[in-house]
Formats: sequence, C-alpha cells, structure tokens
Amino acid sequence: MGKLENITKPRKVNKITTAILGITMALTAAAWGISSFSSGEEYILQGASRPALVSAIQAENGVIIHQFKLIQAVSAKLTDEQVQGIASRNAMIRFFNENNQLSLSAAKDAGLVEARVFPKSAPRNSQIPKQIGANELHKEGITGKGVTVAIIDSGLGQFAELQQNTAGQERNIIVVDASGEDAAASEDLNGHGSHVASILADSSNVFDQYGAPTGAHSGVAPDVDLVMIKAFDEQGKASYSSVLQGIEYAINNKDSLNIRVLNVAFSFPATSFYWEDPINQALMRAWDNGITVIAPAGNGNNKDMSIGVPGNNPYVITVGAMDDNSTPLDTSDDVVASFSSFGPTLEGFMKPEVIAPGANVKGLVAKNSRLADKNKKSGISGTSQATAVTAGVVALMIQQDPSLTPDEIKCRLMSSASLATKQNGELAFSRYAQGAGLINASAAINATVVGCANNGLDISNDINLRSHYFGPAGLGGALLGEETRVEGVVWNNERAQPSNPVAEGVVWNNERAQPSNPVAEGVYGITNVPSQ
Repeated sequence: MGKLENITKPRKVNKITTAILGITMALTAAAWGISSFSSGEEYILQGASRPALVSAIQAENGVIIHQFKLIQAVSAKLTDEQVQGIASRNAMIRFFNENNQLSLSAAKDAGLVEARVFPKSAPRNSQIPKQIGANELHKEGITGKGVTVAIIDSGLGQFAELQQNTAGQERNIIVVDASGEDAAASEDLNGHGSHVASILADSSNVFDQYGAPTGAHSGVAPDVDLVMIKAFDEQGKASYSSVLQGIEYAINNKDSLNIRVLNVAFSFPATSFYWEDPINQALMRAWDNGITVIAPAGNGNNKDMSIGVPGNNPYVITVGAMDDNSTPLDTSDDVVASFSSFGPTLEGFMKPEVIAPGANVKGLVAKNSRLADKNKKSGISGTSQATAVTAGVVALMIQQDPSLTPDEIKCRLMSSASLATKQNGELAFSRYAQGAGLINASAAINATVVGCANNGLDISNDINLRSHYFGPAGLGGALLGEETRVEGVVWNNERAQPSNPVAEGVVWNNERAQPSNPVAEGVYGITNVPSQ
C-alpha cells in the first residue's frame, strides 16, 4: 500500500475543499450554504477549537445552546448579523444551519419502490432471517444474546415481541431522548423506530406450514438488548444537534450498557467532505471506541453519487437495499431496489459496502403512527430497513465472537457477501449499486478473514485533523454502467473471496485494479488530489 500524505495545517485542507467544491470566496456563512437568515436561528459552529468557538459566539452576544464534548463543535442561536459578524472575523469557522434537518431513510413521503399489496401469508419480516441465513443460526442459539444495539430513531412502541426475548423473559430495553433523559413513556408517533427495531429484534416464533415452530424467529437477532435514542419527531425529522447528542449518549454509555452496535437509519445530502461533517466526526469517534456503526446508503432512486450523510463516512458499514419482488424464497428476480442510492462518494470511496433486504418489509408499527397504513397494506421500503437487517447480522457475529473489532466485522461481512451475477457470470449490478453484494449471516459468522477493510485509513489521524483520505474512484475512474434490473440473478460468492480486491473494500473496478496502477494501492491523502 502506498504511503499516505499527511495534512498538518487545517487551513490547507479548507483551501483544497474550497477549490474542489467550487467555492470561490472565504469560508463565510454564505460559502457554507447559508444565503439568508431569519432572526435567531440555530447553528452548529466548527472550524476552530471549542474555546475559540465559544469566544467568537460570545463576542457577538450569541446564545450558546450546547458544547459538544466528543467533537470540536458548539451549537448556538444567532441572528443574521451575528453570523456575519463571526464569519467576517473568523474565516475558518463553518456554520451548519439547524433548519437543514435530517430525515429517516424510509419516510412516508419518500420516492420509494412501488408498493405491492402484501399477501395474507406470514409476515414479511419473518422471511428475512431465512433469506440471509440467520434462521439456521437461531436454531443453534445464535440470537444476539448479550449484545446491545443502540438505535437513533423516532422511538419505540409497546410490543410484546420487543418487550420480551425468545425465552419470554423481559428484554433489557432503555428508551431515552437525545439529551439522555428517560423517554420510556413516550410514543413512537412516526413508526419508523418501532419498525426498524422489529426487523432487528422481533422475538416471535416462525412456524412451518403445519403450524409448528421452526426454532427460528422473526427478527434477525431476536435476543439483543435495545437502547432506543429518540431523536426524530413524528414527521421523521431531527436536527443535527439532537442526533449529535444521541451519538454522544451511545459513546458515553458504551461500557455500562454494553453497546456494541449503533444503527443510524437516517440520511442527509452531503454538502461537504466527510471529515468536515459534525455527524461523521462523531461517528468516527464511535467507531474508534469499538462501536460498529451501520448506516443507510439513502433513498436516492439509483442516482450515481447520491450517498448521503452518514453513509458517505468511509469507516462505517453503509448498506443499500435489495428488492426480492415479493418472492422472498426465489432469488432469480432479486434486484437492487429502485430507491437505493448509488456510490461512489464525493471523495471516491465505494459505497454501499453491502446490500440487504429492504423492500416492502412488514414489521411492528403502532396503529396511531404515520407509517401504520403503509406498513399494513404493503410493508415499508427503504435503506433503513436494510440497515436494520445488517445491524442484526452484526449482533450475531459479536455474540459468536465478542473480541471482533468494527474493522474486523466490516471485513468479514463484506468478504462473506454474495455478488449478484447474471446467468453468464457477468455482474448483474454495478459495484456502486451492490458493493460486495448481499449479506449472508451464516457465512459472516463462519468467516475468518482479517485485514480486508479500511486498509490505508488512519481513523486517529482523521479525527485529529492530521490526515484525510480519498478513495480510488475519486481519481478519474468512470462509473460502472451495468443495468440495475436484469433477468435471472445468481448471488455468487465466488467473486467475493478475500483474495479478490473487491472484498477488501478499496478497489472495485477490476480493470483498474492492476499492481502497476496506483489506484489499486488503496486510499490517498488529500494532497494527492489531481489538478482540475
């Protein structure tokens, strides 16, 4: 792997950022997309040390709302004059307008896959464990027991299938708001949080055609413990600050609650490089603290380079959605879902890493929630659903081997995935659409490969602003143009072995993955950006 260039001067990073993004002026409020202000709006400020940010805000008599401890950021309420005053004297300070809210990746009004009337057979989510090979693991006692998954979402409804584990005992569940206050009595009026949690943890039995229990369960990891961090409202919206506080809560309580997995099923258009976004910075902290972060690719309707925040974070596991065309046990008509976002990221990283079932999933949703009608009629679709499936598989992996690190989990999950191919062996979908392929719980549990994910990345340097990185697709590579819908799909694992560079999460275009080509060496420091 080639030596990476280091960035030691933050100002140099921002100058490069300015050049690439086409910003021709200093990093004032206007340059960061804040073109008009109303009196007293809330912002997150970055680009300087926390004390310097506080001083800059106080100098303009702004109101400080929250000082984030994990990242160098402060939230404040500022008028338009105060924003301009801070920006004019502190060109490096960046502003994130809290009016630009995050959205859950299965919103009711999203342009998702066409709804298909749900058959009167077993609930759709009862088929997902079988589709990905988790049902047989349940029979062996691999159910996620002893692993805590934290979810930042819209809340959690009162369902017996979630309140109890597979033994009928009370499950360990904590529900808090973004600030960490108890929210167990609150309702999930959106329904997204409950739906995601049920895909992950529904403990209800699956029965065979004769009505006998099979030993499998409806949720992918039906015995996990849950921490629901309620940051999203009834409309499925949340501010940057509330999500950041939720991430802080998960990190601060990692050891006391044994939080090993963080499911973040929301997305927001990327307006900066990954390392400049406050949420990505916080999630890098989570990953560095041993929490495996699962994020959605986003519902970008198959548009190239539509991966949002935080799916554009190169460290985390980003998940796209597979649509089984309502034939869960027939893989021949499986496709990458029509709503699933495609990579690469702005920085040239291959995303998503994997895909998982995420179309027309029927789960647990309160009758008075916004998503209730959709869930009842056709199930809910989105990369959020695929993210929950993947979080469940990761919990199974951790139960089987608690010593696994986030990088090792990502490596094994990708190396054990199955690429979709046509009958003639060609790729059925671009790697920018399917990543390493469809996840397989059984294969991931049995994988032993190491050292095949996040190679060439130094998360400590990234967090501490010493180095930032570009992936190989950002160095002039063209998108692979395979069709996204084909006949006769075969999920072929032969092309996702550790010896294949595709499985390493760095190089995806085999035509460019030659030893003589520097792209095959992995990622690049920001100073290696070619001239435009």
